Amino acid sequence: MGKVYLLLGEKVPEELHGEAIDAIRDALGSAPETIAAAKERSWNEGDRLFLLLSDAEFQATIEKIARASVTIIPLPWKENPRVRKDYLLPATVAEAVALAQDGAETTPWRQLTLCNGRVVLGEVTIGEAEWLRRLPFLSWLLFLFRNLLRLRLRPYSIETAKGRQIETAALIIPIAHERIRTRHRPRYLDPADNQCSRIAAILYAPLSILSIVRLRFALYHPVPTVVSLPLGVGTVKSRRLTVRSALGPFPLFRDEKREYVGQAIVETVEIPATILAPPEECTGGDPEKESLRLQKIPTDKEVVNFYVKRTLPLVPIAPESLFADLFSTLREGARLSRSYLLLLIVSVLMATTGLFQNSSPTIIGAMILAPLMAPIISLSMGVMRFDGTLIRRSGSTLLLSVTLALGTAALLAWALPFDHLTEQMSMRTHPTLLDLAVAILSGVAAAYGTANTKVGQSLAGVAIAVALVPPLSVAGIGLGWGDFGVFEGAFLLFLANFAGIVTAAGVTFYLLGFTSWRYASSAFIIKLLLLLAIAFPLWLSTRTLLREERIHRAFDTLKQIDFAGNRVQLSLKRIYRVGDELYAEITVLLPRNFDRNGRYNIAEIIRKRIGKETRLVLSYQYLY
Repeated sequence: MGKVYLLLGEKVPEELHGEAIDAIRDALGSAPETIAAAKERSWNEGDRLFLLLSDAEFQATIEKIARASVTIIPLPWKENPRVRKDYLLPATVAEAVALAQDGAETTPWRQLTLCNGRVVLGEVTIGEAEWLRRLPFLSWLLFLFRNLLRLRLRPYSIETAKGRQIETAALIIPIAHERIRTRHRPRYLDPADNQCSRIAAILYAPLSILSIVRLRFALYHPVPTVVSLPLGVGTVKSRRLTVRSALGPFPLFRDEKREYVGQAIVETVEIPATILAPPEECTGGDPEKESLRLQKIPTDKEVVNFYVKRTLPLVPIAPESLFADLFSTLREGARLSRSYLLLLIVSVLMATTGLFQNSSPTIIGAMILAPLMAPIISLSMGVMRFDGTLIRRSGSTLLLSVTLALGTAALLAWALPFDHLTEQMSMRTHPTLLDLAVAILSGVAAAYGTANTKVGQSLAGVAIAVALVPPLSVAGIGLGWGDFGVFEGAFLLFLANFAGIVTAAGVTFYLLGFTSWRYASSAFIIKLLLLLAIAFPLWLSTRTLLREERIHRAFDTLKQIDFAGNRVQLSLKRIYRVGDELYAEITVLLPRNFDRNGRYNIAEIIRKRIGKETRLVLSYQYLY
């Protein structure tokens, strides 16, 4: 049995020193010999060394004493937070001393982690460690905003202990002993695979700025159970990792101390000593086993070069397979075919007939049949990417479609013996900003459904919501009747739908990663101007809608009037427009003794409450 020693740091308080000696005496039956940590000496096999040292002193001392076959028991102190955290030390000196008693349950450490030959207590971080620091989220977002223009991945070449080569690009690579890394990042490193003998690296390679925000949020709001790795995260476990970069020296933080190195060799080395720590789950197994999970980070040479040579985009760029599928769909949607023309003519005829019938089901059927959404979505992508072929093909298809729809509806209206507006027609001659909002939302849904075949079946609902063909049919009816007012209102609704879909679909395609900011920024300006041009006349129409809302609100306080000792009941039947004038149709329930002058006074009271710009249509009924 070896001797018992207490290695003491320079600034340990007398009280803590005495507490440690008393705890060791009580646990082991004899007082330890106190030695200054800085003093050089040799150790015998079986010696037990209690360490009451600061983090810096522990880091300077551990490599020397770990070369002997001794048992090391670190003791907690306010000056060694890193040691306490990494070795999971108990809160008190007495509890830590108890680990040295025979039969105490522990999980010994028999390795040290080295970086370029120097001891690492916590972790090594390759890259700019600021991205992992626990700042308040708003402060971190401000830091992100200041660094937007220089955010790019760095190329790294990583070699494992077994000689496996990994070529990748990453923003940061934190590396630590497997116990520490698994304990702090259980979402990415399954504790069931923890052998407590290797080092573990997490490769953060976010492919967009939004991915950085998402990853950073996940670090400090972890999922309680292990899940599959998110996009932009990879992991490597090995006894040794050698990291180099084709761009030369890179920043490295060893226990938060920054330096620049040409290569980093991070490894675990076996030591004769045993460092006692509280029990921790380890599976054992082959310590030479390696684990590589790299499916979610760039490892292909072309992809690595793509991200290394440019700053990160705001949103992730869609993979090539999705690009190919989407553009095949868009090219097909922009093509003018016989089936497209047949569906268009049938939908216009059905919509026009339903409008004359004032039949909602017939009009809804026409909305579902209408194929106009496809070339509009194709045009939106063409404008976003300045794809001349796609713009020309979808633009010509749309121009012919609109002309054909207007002509077909005009001919049918001219041939039919009807010349009055139905309610369904009138609804489509006064578009407002609310219609533009519906078109924008529909554009988002249509673009997402086009890019994602799993939700493509929902596009029928989008077609019903945005209703492209009915406004064109009403505009055609206006042409057939020679009524420019009907044509103007209905065609404005179609243009609002068109502008809203084109703009929103373009934004959605950008957010889904199908175009870069370089192209998108110019396209956004064009689409924004188009949207503003449409929004102005819609605002004028929306003012009428707001007038209607004011009438409804005013009437809520006007359901009854006390006049000349009588209570007069009012009922608002409807509000409607004739040209630019607004009419309120109201039923007035009067006592039988009201004369003409009384009815006039009641009308004046209503006019003052509702507003003189609104025309009144009063129906008088008498109460017997």
